[in-house]
Amino acid sequence: WGRLGAYAGLRAIEIWRLHREHATSQRLHVVRGKGNKTRFVPTHRLIWDALKALPEGPISSKPSEHALANSFLIYCKRQGMTGMSLHRMRGWFATRSYRATKDIRAVQSNMGHSNPGITARYIELDEAQVHAVIEGLPTFG
Repeated sequence: WGRLGAYAGLRAIEIWRLHREHATSQRLHVVRGKGNKTRFVPTHRLIWDALKALPEGPISSKPSEHALANSFLIYCKRQGMTGMSLHRMRGWFATRSYRATKDIRAVQSNMGHSNPGITARYIELDEAQVHAVIEGLPTFG
């Protein structure tokens, strides 16, 4: 589940609704994302490695997306990863994807946002980037 948050930017409800047959080595078919919208997300090799041997059907047996998210929280706490959640994994995805591409529209598409302003909220600012803005200004005089 963490890989789906970190390497596909999926929401807990999207992970909970995901079936094995929705995944190929090339793409994940998010059948009903937020607002019941459908989208396709490229499949990262780490996701495919985790999903390819699973049988058809739901990848989670949890009764709800909330139970899935809570199970992930408990797992993370047991591993000593305090403050970790599926939602934080989604933010990690947004930040790393944007830093790798500088293409907020591509990140927006993968995350299933209708507005790039929402996507921008997920992207953590890097102190070096903040300083680079100032350092990149031309000097006059």
